[in-house]
Amino acid sequence: MRVLMVAGAVCAGATGPLAPEAWAAPAAAAPVEQRPTALQAAVARALYAASATAQMLEQEDDAARLTQRKHIDRAWARLGGTTASLDAAPGVPPELTQAQERLVAALAEEDEDYAQAIQSLRLAVTALAATPEGLAALWRYNTGDEAGALSAWDRLIDTSPRLASAERASLRRYVALLALDARGKGKGSTRSVLVRYEALTQLDSHVYADWMALGALYQDDRQWTKARAALTRATQTASTDPERCEAFDELGDVQTEQDDLPAALQSYQACLTLRQKWVKAHPDDLDAQNDLSVSHDSVADTLGAMEDWAGAVKHYQSSLAIRQKLTKAEPDNVDWQSDLGDSHMDIGDALSAQGHAAAAAKSYQAGVQVRQALHQAEPNSPERQRDLIISLMKLSEASGQKSHAQRALKLAQQMQTRGTWDEQDSELLTTLEQLAK
Repeated sequence: MRVLMVAGAVCAGATGPLAPEAWAAPAAAAPVEQRPTALQAAVARALYAASATAQMLEQEDDAARLTQRKHIDRAWARLGGTTASLDAAPGVPPELTQAQERLVAALAEEDEDYAQAIQSLRLAVTALAATPEGLAALWRYNTGDEAGALSAWDRLIDTSPRLASAERASLRRYVALLALDARGKGKGSTRSVLVRYEALTQLDSHVYADWMALGALYQDDRQWTKARAALTRATQTASTDPERCEAFDELGDVQTEQDDLPAALQSYQACLTLRQKWVKAHPDDLDAQNDLSVSHDSVADTLGAMEDWAGAVKHYQSSLAIRQKLTKAEPDNVDWQSDLGDSHMDIGDALSAQGHAAAAAKSYQAGVQVRQALHQAEPNSPERQRDLIISLMKLSEASGQKSHAQRALKLAQQMQTRGTWDEQDSELLTTLEQLAK
């Protein structure tokens, strides 16, 4: 979804609207009580079947929503993958189109990243399906022939004489976005999408979202040098501080992969400075404060890798202070509670690396308390139980008290009995057994 978001950002208006006389204008969405048109039915299907939607639904635990998904999938299967006509959608019941629209809208209300990704896709498929030929291609896309649909759109763009160069580039971006979506569904290679974004940046080197998408694709393909170059261009073409920060953050990740820690530190610090500026101007933006804590962590992690443990502790403590405020403001936010536990453990690790065992044990104890509460709230979560086990192990090592390791070992053995223990953690189990003796 991350690549889809950064690639789709340009679809929200960065390149301007397409001329109606060059490429038919997208139809406005009809009120829900009206019978959906073929375009509405096709768009609804594309958004529901998008890779971003699949990712959201994989994380869904709401029984009613999962039941709704099951009904939609069964209804679509009964249709046998209808392509419908170009003037109406007799093969797609209006109730099915509306059910898909409602589910996508509900997911968008829950997650801002998904909302942005799905809006970008909506703009793309609506524009590409604005002609009869484009709509036919979208139905091909919806029924599993993604490659054929992408090729059809490419031909339409190449053979439309009335398209201006800017309009042609905009439509190519839309097709590239659909190629990304198809890749997310296992229907295309990273290389095939890379070629599209390489061509886009060669035609127009001033679009931030193109460079971000290209950088993310190069990362997926482990082409670190090219990823670094693309993300450097993203920092230069960004038009807002949040965009620049995102680019610097991604650039720092690539530089870390290249083991260029001084450069990574500089990139992370650039993002940190921008986020500090934003939080100062928007003190009530809790999500921005959370982002700031992540930047402190990135700087601290890099300083730790450079063995500047004192500097790392300073930034970990800054992150901890932010997370203490956030969890106080939203005590039911489980993700922020988990991050709070991580901060305590990070500080403990940095103090331990400096030989400050007593101080490290104090931080580990605080981490154990947070992770114990999370484990009690989700007793069947292997992730929560493993986090608690590691916290107890580190506390045992720092304090020299076997009781913590014995408790951790008992939890690990319980996981083995339930079949939730990862056999790749055999070394962890050995360490616990030794500490517990």
